[in-house]
Amino acid sequence: DGSERWFAVRCRYLDIEHDLRGLLLLCHDVTAAVRAEEEHRRDAQYLNHLARYNAMGDMAMAIAHEVSQPIAAAHNFVAGVRSRLAGDAEGSALTWGLEAATRQLDRAAQILRSLRAYVVRLEQSKQRVDLNDIVADCACFIEVRAREHGVTLRWDTTDRPLPVHCEKVLIGQVVMNLAFNAVEEMARWPVERRTVVIRTRERAGSAEVEVVDAGKGLSGVRVDRIFEGAFSSKGDGHGIGLALSHRIISRHGGEIEAADNAPRGAVFRFRLPLCRRSP
Repeated sequence: DGSERWFAVRCRYLDIEHDLRGLLLLCHDVTAAVRAEEEHRRDAQYLNHLARYNAMGDMAMAIAHEVSQPIAAAHNFVAGVRSRLAGDAEGSALTWGLEAATRQLDRAAQILRSLRAYVVRLEQSKQRVDLNDIVADCACFIEVRAREHGVTLRWDTTDRPLPVHCEKVLIGQVVMNLAFNAVEEMARWPVERRTVVIRTRERAGSAEVEVVDAGKGLSGVRVDRIFEGAFSSKGDGHGIGLALSHRIISRHGGEIEAADNAPRGAVFRFRLPLCRRSP
């Protein structure tokens, strides 16, 4: 039927007096064992990723805690200098500079608050959460990456709640993986084309997240094999690729797919089952 099979082959020499002499070839179908071994290897890689991500979360929380203290101290020093300059007309230019510094400190503090709120210890438990909230939690990190590459983000999120039962951190990683890939693809194109659209919506009883770019698209790519591991995250990426994204979504009973975006670009989307509403 065109499918691949694996066989273990052994060759033995037989010499039975006055009866039979020759080579005996034994072929044993070991396809199930080979596939089970491959599945075990993928699971081991997945667990290794979770362990690394958990350690990364601990380090990020420690960094957020340590950095937030000098930022708060700098904020207080700036506020003190501004109070001493109050009413000093000659210090107006200096005051303007201090106000600009305060805005940057506030922005850095906001990023740290977002990091602290998002990076939590990974627990093997699911919770009911609005998929819109997960996308909103990821927005800060996606916007930072987009600014680095001069890419414009368009958010098209539904006002309707999208309650799903999931592991929040893992689904957030899938959202960022798809968004980061789209941003890095658009960074290769002229500035006027550098737009990525991220939308959420309810579709046929599922909650859907869709990431759309206007890049090269999927020409020359076997769409049915994109999530099989041939496409992995880049060296400077955040640690997971499309194959692991597929495993995360499948584990949650959802679907993930890729398609061409007319007239140009690609669309990556995933769907999770909506939680049943209380009667």
